[in-house]
Amino acid sequence: MGFDKEKIAELYPGAENMMFSPMKYYAASDEKIDRACETNDWFGEKKIDGALYLATLTEKGNYLFSRTPSKKTGLLVDKSENVPHIMNALSVLPKGTILLGEIYYPNGTSKNVTSIMGCLPEKAKERQMGEYGYISYYVHDILWYNGINLIAGKATNLERYCILQKVWEKYNLEHPNIHLAEAFFDDFKGRAARIISEGGEGIVMKLKTGVYEPDKRPQTNLKVKSVDYVDVICLGGIDPTREYSGKDIESWEYWEVDGRKLKGFLYGVEASEAITKAYYYGWKTAIRIGLYNSKGEIEEIGTVSSGLTDELRADLAENPSKYEGRVVAIQAMSRDKKEHTLRHPFIVQFRDDKPARDCTIEETFS
Repeated sequence: MGFDKEKIAELYPGAENMMFSPMKYYAASDEKIDRACETNDWFGEKKIDGALYLATLTEKGNYLFSRTPSKKTGLLVDKSENVPHIMNALSVLPKGTILLGEIYYPNGTSKNVTSIMGCLPEKAKERQMGEYGYISYYVHDILWYNGINLIAGKATNLERYCILQKVWEKYNLEHPNIHLAEAFFDDFKGRAARIISEGGEGIVMKLKTGVYEPDKRPQTNLKVKSVDYVDVICLGGIDPTREYSGKDIESWEYWEVDGRKLKGFLYGVEASEAITKAYYYGWKTAIRIGLYNSKGEIEEIGTVSSGLTDELRADLAENPSKYEGRVVAIQAMSRDKKEHTLRHPFIVQFRDDKPARDCTIEETFS
């Protein structure tokens, strides 16, 4: 949506050409996430449970705009006076810069943010100097830099992130309450599950070549945040894949030559003789899981590998009877009630406080 530039000039001098409605994130289906994970076209960032704000630095003033327009003025609301510690730290950046990020409390939720950003400046500062503590800013994008409009210039998601990294380093923005989102390029499902298991909200996935589209919800920016918990029965470990097919073959150190397993940086060996680390050590790399059906029989519903540590992989191989038949808590993005399957399962922990007989298909997928 467009904003009245005359009114912006009156209330927020310098921001006449720098106010716009932020882009929204698309809630991806499991199928969309699966397809994205099969390519190298995406990167991800941790999603924070906070409130979106645009730190906007102009020649005539610095502002922290909320994402929601005021009913009174029709413009985005400036809340910079509520967080002077953040705005002071960002003042080293050149004018004509817009950072996009979440105002948040570590280990808190968006409700905690409202207690600071939803009140008057004096009350916000008073609360932060007391038991609330100073609120933080998690920066994950840069939309303008030094007077250059990166949105109009069609800078891609990855290009903007690289610019943000360089800006962060150049102006030494490390601060106890300002944090840069860390980009990652693989294991999206596993990372999302781990983040959620640690109390986080999930991840966002960005198409590398996608561009920023204000006030739109393009399918080039996905959010992965749903989570479900299920208790299932461990049916045993799964043997590892033998052949290693990773990219860093030149520095690989696990091999099988003429039936002998060798470790080290070897020369003159064929790539086909490279083996996986798990195969070299004889570990299990996943577990089979199941539930009791209406006939009183255990029905296998799938496998899980995410969440297994190397120690657990080794112990599953050495002591299989220790795990078979035990209840294991699984975290999943969702459950398919029709197919009786779990989407993107992640092992949380084995538990002995629940009988395996209580883990049923009827209860789990009802």
